[in-house]
Amino acid sequence: MLAHKNEPEKAMTLLQEWFVGRLSTKVNSEKLQLVQQACERIDEGSGVKTIKEVYTGMGISKSTLERHFLEVVGITPKMYSRIVRFNKVYNILQHGQYNTWQEVIYNFNFYDQAHFIKDFKKFFNRTPSEVHKSRVNSNELLGSVGD
Repeated sequence: MLAHKNEPEKAMTLLQEWFVGRLSTKVNSEKLQLVQQACERIDEGSGVKTIKEVYTGMGISKSTLERHFLEVVGITPKMYSRIVRFNKVYNILQHGQYNTWQEVIYNFNFYDQAHFIKDFKKFFNRTPSEVHKSRVNSNELLGSVGD
């Protein structure tokens, strides 16, 4: 993934392939079902639900969820949730499906704009503004092709 740090789409594809590969390993079906259920809950909430909401909604303990998640997926539920959340944010920014930065920050439950930018840059090696500008520049280039 480090080789593709300037290509977020490629990095996310590699990460997704890695997750799928992890799921194909032999795992107790009960553990697998529990992790799949947790993933569905996280995905449905776009990574915004707290992990406490996930494990209490499933009627299990935090340590049980974390242990099974690490065994099946290879990362913690919290990291998986962060990946899901930032993937959703990135897609929204790429497609211009927002009105203001504050809307994105609020909808995805970030503490404030500074935390949002810092975490976003950790994931994508670019700031949200850089992603926005590249989208706007791409749209302008595509618009000029038809002129």
